[in-house]
Amino acid sequence: MPAFCFEDAQSQPLTEIPLMIGERSCTVLWKGAPDEEGVLAPLMLWDPAIALVEELDAFVSPSVKQRRFLVTGRKAGATELRAVEFGRKDSSRQFGALSIRVRPPQETDVDMVYRGTFLVWHRSLPKSLAAAGPLMFAATSGTQGLQVADRQKEGQKEDGPAGPLPETKYVFVARLDAAQNSVEAANKRGQQAIDNHERGIQFLRIGGNGPVDTNWGTMRVRLEPLGPTYGRDGFFLHNSHKGFSHGCIEIGRTLDGRDFFDTLLLYAHEQGKANLVVQVKYPYPKMSTRGDTLR
Repeated sequence: MPAFCFEDAQSQPLTEIPLMIGERSCTVLWKGAPDEEGVLAPLMLWDPAIALVEELDAFVSPSVKQRRFLVTGRKAGATELRAVEFGRKDSSRQFGALSIRVRPPQETDVDMVYRGTFLVWHRSLPKSLAAAGPLMFAATSGTQGLQVADRQKEGQKEDGPAGPLPETKYVFVARLDAAQNSVEAANKRGQQAIDNHERGIQFLRIGGNGPVDTNWGTMRVRLEPLGPTYGRDGFFLHNSHKGFSHGCIEIGRTLDGRDFFDTLLLYAHEQGKANLVVQVKYPYPKMSTRGDTLR
């Protein structure tokens, strides 16, 4: 068996993973040489700014012979993941290397791309953040048990489960909804703040006339599809943090803590009225759509 391979293709050696920013790989498997007992071979990522490596199994012992992990592109560039022997004097043996190459989003006609676990804002950034390059926000879509790309056709019936946001392009208005342009305005509207499906960025209730709605969070903006969505509708970007949605995109922060709606309000302040386009595009059918939004 090769040192690195995809878990569902274990006979095929894996030497390189090409990714786009915000794209997560299939499950990758590393297995040490069978004749090496008691060897600790940490997986060493040369440049963590380029890619995020998430192990799927708890570290059991120094002699673990198999590791399962996911790789997500963070920044355009190249890095390498190596399994290097550790703990023996004067030893520098290597038990496999995996090249990771990350490129910027290829979709030049849209402002943001949602790939399942991250939403990448790469075009039409706020002017004051343009130099920061693409921003990658943790994002989740679909109810628990249906957070897989190939369940996107399954729409919600009453309060039942729903699959993730269907693949197509969506547009939203990056300006404040005049009826809900502040927390105070949302509090005064009570339940109407939730029932309001108008376009634009909406503040939701925080105290006042009703508590925070855990399904929605404190801010949202309506997504209007530009293509077919299997008869499904009523989609939003919103900032709840329960780890699932009923088909919308639940969106959180970047890995360094930047909040999506703070960034969107900054854009609205700097740019004025404007429409932004999001493309939903999952890398493969079994792609998980559960991002790191649970808090």
